[in-house]
Amino acid sequence: IQDKINTKEIFFLFSLFSISLLIRSIGVKHGFPLLTHPDEFVILNPIVDMTRNHTLNPGVYNRPNHILILLNFFYLNIISYLRFGENFAVAFPLHQLNFYHYARLLISFMGSLIPVFAYLIGKEFRPRLGLPMALVFAFFPSYILHSLYITPDIPITLFTLIIIFFTLKFLNTERNEFLYLAILFSAINTAEKYPGLLSLAIPVAGVFIKHFEGQPN
Repeated sequence: IQDKINTKEIFFLFSLFSISLLIRSIGVKHGFPLLTHPDEFVILNPIVDMTRNHTLNPGVYNRPNHILILLNFFYLNIISYLRFGENFAVAFPLHQLNFYHYARLLISFMGSLIPVFAYLIGKEFRPRLGLPMALVFAFFPSYILHSLYITPDIPITLFTLIIIFFTLKFLNTERNEFLYLAILFSAINTAEKYPGLLSLAIPVAGVFIKHFEGQPN
């Protein structure tokens, strides 16, 4: 069982998150005023109808992006009322670039959590492995680039790392609540993008490893 996180590690993880967020937030207006990414509107456009119809049903099921759509539904409506005094359905056509900016910041926030969980995963394997894993996820260009767009790529990467982390915690502590959390995030991963269902194999593998661990050959 790995040692608990100490004060120095908390400070390090907070600093890692802050630096990662700073790097990612610099580029969130990339491409403005042109919105050339073909997938971003898929997330934001359903929120207009959800707001107008007072429903939490996005009405789209092809990917399905339901986690990101619901997060942005609450997040952007709050911002819309605070900044523009109107709900998202009214304010979005008038302030489209502002809302794309805010929604990209949410993705950057999620992307900045990835190095934190990479560190925690590495630590579950070996104490000194956490740092290089965190640095790779914090500064590798591809992870930074994908943190600038409103797409499911960063959320499903984050959710998958969370699943791996909780599965490792289950294996190292034998506490079932970590297994339940891993399964929960497998469901969340699937609700964001259907291939996320494959991540259920991670906690399932953890169960098999735990079952056969210590068994005679």
